[in-house]
Amino acid sequence: MITAHVNHRFIYVLDKVEEIEYQEWAPNQFYLYHNHRKYHLTLLDFNPHQQSFSLMVDGYHFSIDLKDDLRMLIDSLTKDDDASSSGSVVLAPIPGVIKQVFVEVDATVDKDSSILVLEAMKMENIISAPASGTLVALPVVEGQNVSKGDLLFRILPSPNPQ
Repeated sequence: MITAHVNHRFIYVLDKVEEIEYQEWAPNQFYLYHNHRKYHLTLLDFNPHQQSFSLMVDGYHFSIDLKDDLRMLIDSLTKDDDASSSGSVVLAPIPGVIKQVFVEVDATVDKDSSILVLEAMKMENIISAPASGTLVALPVVEGQNVSKGDLLFRILPSPNPQ
């Protein structure tokens, strides 16, 4: 059994494998055929070690993390219950389009540093870091439409020097 976490919001449990027809028409570009429909898929990023990938399907962005039973058990055993360790999660305050991303995952950011630009109603809104730390999740890409409440990024706090 595989569990797929999609866009850090949805969880799908996959207990059977479905056959899906596909055709590669360019590097990392595919046509998928499923239930008599054709989908255009672009593979944006793939991390085999983390069992995660990012793709666009018909213009919609998806970040997917796959976890088997063993990985879920390990995650649950190593999970830190301290709320402060979960970091700062920043959600889209309004629907809009990601116009520019200034940093990459694993970057160290300072409080109030600019992370991305969210355009809404012809206004550009700079979304800044609410705390200093390491950017550990950035599931959006430039040109992507986001809805209010979508995850924009997550920052883990920097460890306190002792």
